[in-house]
Amino acid sequence: MIEQATQNAGLPRGRLSWLAIGQTNATISKCSLVLSDLLALFVAATLANTLHWFYQGADDNPIVTLWAGAPAATRLEIFGLITSAMIGWFWLLGHYTRRRPYWDEVGEILRVLCLLAAIDATLLYLTKLQFSRFWFLGLWCSAIVLIPALRLVTKKLLLHWNIWQRPIIILGTGKNALDAAAAMESQYAMGYHVVAFAQLTDPDCEAPRTLGLGGRPVPIVGFSSDDIETLSRPDRPTLIIAYEPYDDISRHAKLISRLHRYCGDVHIVPPLRGVPLAGATISHLFRHEVLLLSLGNNLARRGPRLLKRIFDLVVSGLLLLIFVPVFIYLALRIGRDGGTVFFAHQRIGQRGKPFSCFKLRTMVPDAQGGLERVLANDPAARADWARDFKLKSDPRITPLGKALRKYSLDELAQLWNVFTGDMSLVGPRPIVTSELQRYGEDLEYYLETKPGMTGLWQISGRNDTGYDERVYLDSWYARNWSLWMDIVILLKTIRVVLKNDGAY
Repeated sequence: MIEQATQNAGLPRGRLSWLAIGQTNATISKCSLVLSDLLALFVAATLANTLHWFYQGADDNPIVTLWAGAPAATRLEIFGLITSAMIGWFWLLGHYTRRRPYWDEVGEILRVLCLLAAIDATLLYLTKLQFSRFWFLGLWCSAIVLIPALRLVTKKLLLHWNIWQRPIIILGTGKNALDAAAAMESQYAMGYHVVAFAQLTDPDCEAPRTLGLGGRPVPIVGFSSDDIETLSRPDRPTLIIAYEPYDDISRHAKLISRLHRYCGDVHIVPPLRGVPLAGATISHLFRHEVLLLSLGNNLARRGPRLLKRIFDLVVSGLLLLIFVPVFIYLALRIGRDGGTVFFAHQRIGQRGKPFSCFKLRTMVPDAQGGLERVLANDPAARADWARDFKLKSDPRITPLGKALRKYSLDELAQLWNVFTGDMSLVGPRPIVTSELQRYGEDLEYYLETKPGMTGLWQISGRNDTGYDERVYLDSWYARNWSLWMDIVILLKTIRVVLKNDGAY
């Protein structure tokens, strides 16, 4: 059944078919990713040397300067050693053999490169080699950008040629199985494609033979111990076991043991929705079949809160300086109709403390009176306001205001809120008092952290997301916060704003 489902999945075929994703394709993928990292590091070194050449104003060729001469020979030996260490380190971390979410992989790449840069500096110091600090910083800063970027390009090319794709089968048909399938396919760079859901026995006649996933039907197949032989082949699909809250895991202990023995890695998705898993640590108590999952609340500790505040203070201060010309220009444009340039609205902040949330004015003067008139005369507008506290077609927005909202430029004024400590660069969506009741049991999570200029809801569809989904995303962020998560959300926000996803 498993093999038939994989063959009949209706998957697109290119130069290599899905079933040919075995040992050959795995070797091609590994070699491609290794070559990608080597190329990125070589380009970073050449770029750093070229910039140094222009900076110094030398007459000789920058490439020759890098690879010729006795000092350069010593530098080349160190460079070769660092390069070998980098590839070996990434190999041990599974970057060339295992699949993981892109941003988790980027985080590991940055940590490895920072440590290698420290080792490189130490070796240069111990050998007393004369080298340019400008070259050194250029090399590692370029590598930090180029290695993740070329990895992503390489994976996209492999996906285009049907080499990086890997079919997966979800053992389970409940909500947790559907959530796991959706999560796997949402991570494009991992190359996973769900070809079937499986049950330990064939589904009965009245049971659905397919499940909807991303708008397409996915077949439900039976699964038995005989299918383990199929899963042990080089061209096997990946099996992911998704348990529901009512499942008895011990009932599947023998199956898991056989899968582990014949297939190697076993992937299990436990039903832990709502549990703060980001940053959780796992301990296995020696000799006992006991797994200890330790959950940490980062935002409840003073150290992480201080780190988040320092990050907000530094970044918001720099951005305020950079955007001074933009603020001056927009202030002149907005003030032409005689109204105020900035609009301040009372929002609920950390620990329930109200604060004035600033925005550049995007509406006509006396917008509040205009809102009351619109809600009084338009039932559809009243329904929109009651549901989302926003109007999709708001007649009070000025033409300039529409452009500002389209690219979220009106929210640049909130950099001052971040700098003064009322808000954070990343956090839950700032809400008004009347919205507090809609957070229910998740209200404590909202009040635990400062509202953010951007957050998970902004990179998940912005205003197109439903209110319940916003509440869930806000509470998930508070439960699972990390500084790296803030950096990723900020980077993703740039892409979302430029694409105008869900902006109005």
